[in-house]
Amino acid sequence: MLKLSRDDCSILVGDVSIKPSAVVRDLGVLLDAELTMKQHVNIVARSCFFHLRRIRWPRRCVDHNTAM
Repeated sequence: MLKLSRDDCSILVGDVSIKPSAVVRDLGVLLDAELTMKQHVNIVARSCFFHLRRIRWPRRCVDHNTAM
């Protein structure tokens, strides 16, 4: 399979060279050239762990009976 380098795919508009991006966001989903969505999954997992840690914090401030 022949792959083009990023320099081969650039477009010249006036004096500005526009190069393709490795990852793009479309409708909130990150897509790469192979459509693997690795970066999207990593960002969603990171966000989920962040929010799980945040909702765990108030539990330390209440007694056992209130938390149950």
